[in-house]
Amino acid sequence: MIKKFLFLLPLLSVLFFSCKKQETPDAKFTFTATLQSSNHVNLSWAAVKLAEFKNITVYRSSTPIPDPTFQTPIDGNLIVDIITDKTITSFNDSNFSVGSSGAVYYKLVLNLNNRFIVSELEQVSFNAFSLILPSTVSQFGNSFATATLSQKNSLYVINYSQGTISLIDYVQKKIMVTTNFSASNIGGVVYATIDNGSPELFFIVNNTEIVCYDGVTLNPKYSVFASNSIMDFKVKNGFLYVLNYGGNLATYNLSSQSLVNQIQINNSGNSNNLGLFTGNFTNQLYVKYSTQMNTYQPSTNTYIYSYKNVLLSYNLANGIPSTYTNLNIAALNIDTLNSNNINSGSYCHLSSDGKYLACNQSGDVYSFVDNSTHNIRSSNNFNPYASFSDDGKFVMGRINIGGGNSNFPNSTLMDVYALPGFNLVTSLKTLNTGQFTLSNDFMTNDTLISYNIAQNFTSGQTISTLTVLFKKID
Repeated sequence: MIKKFLFLLPLLSVLFFSCKKQETPDAKFTFTATLQSSNHVNLSWAAVKLAEFKNITVYRSSTPIPDPTFQTPIDGNLIVDIITDKTITSFNDSNFSVGSSGAVYYKLVLNLNNRFIVSELEQVSFNAFSLILPSTVSQFGNSFATATLSQKNSLYVINYSQGTISLIDYVQKKIMVTTNFSASNIGGVVYATIDNGSPELFFIVNNTEIVCYDGVTLNPKYSVFASNSIMDFKVKNGFLYVLNYGGNLATYNLSSQSLVNQIQINNSGNSNNLGLFTGNFTNQLYVKYSTQMNTYQPSTNTYIYSYKNVLLSYNLANGIPSTYTNLNIAALNIDTLNSNNINSGSYCHLSSDGKYLACNQSGDVYSFVDNSTHNIRSSNNFNPYASFSDDGKFVMGRINIGGGNSNFPNSTLMDVYALPGFNLVTSLKTLNTGQFTLSNDFMTNDTLISYNIAQNFTSGQTISTLTVLFKKID
């Protein structure tokens, strides 16, 4: 809890100024700003008993608010409320975004019959930090890929444009190491894991090559070459599993980087949205794909095209996928997982412990613990993405719409549910107000992490600033 007390000077010494020509007063209106939770700040002040009371204007900004002067009044766009009842002595704010410094700033203006007293600036700090990411001179923006390894408090940031990989320890709040890579074409899948006790970072290069970097030193270790373009991959117990666009599941032994098994998972040739999941709860490997279904309509002599999502569960025998089961679960069937749009199946993913499966964008989460479906849809997030904590304690739901969209005013709220009961614990603000990806807001043990990368162009150089906000889930 953060409290900062300001001291009220005698009102007789106030230098008043008009509402159109503001000047800095000699006295300040006193209030306190108290952080109640990561998305709730309480402002409070003493009751104003003067007959001249007209209103109190509350200003809020993600950057410091300067005192008004004759030439520069306070920006009216920063007004969050105007209080006209003198008996009201507090204001609860829960609709804000923190700045790059991890703070929110408030200033109050007391209106006494069009004469004003301006408060001191109140700053509410969050458990957050900002870092300038390594960059070279460029007149263009940068694109990034990210991965997290919560067991090591690690956030990996890959700068495609600059050709750098940075390891950030978000507990120590600093960049631990940065390295360069020379690959010209990196795929979008980036995966960090601890395999056989060794932290490692994997990503795709030139569509058919998977490279491995040491997760601590960021030194390159080895590459594995696939015969077809890679759609998705996972690593478990010294084996690399790769799905390609042709519908093949290939298994590589990482000690020798050699192919040891290959399975054709779909013979139709119409595979899309391939996904691969594995976890520690069971010795299973899950494969999801969408297959095209063509239905001939004799009346119109045409075909109706739709897509059906299939989820296969492979048993792993000494690391090799063997027999499989086509999971026929209500939450995973065509009615709830997919309509006629292939993309509605792309939100499926498994929790890191393998106990829970996010089924769709409608908030359905299947639990392999109680073999039932649970829904995390709420008034905040009507069509939520689901993200899981690594320790299996929590699942989070958030909508994939930027916070600036007026049709979704609560789209930056993250609903956090405790597992296995799926009880709502809290709703928190996110730093990431753009398109949501699972790595922008994630939970590490019982701490919620939110981060974004902001860019600005200064003196011929693109400056990339990483901001990280984390909050203990009570």
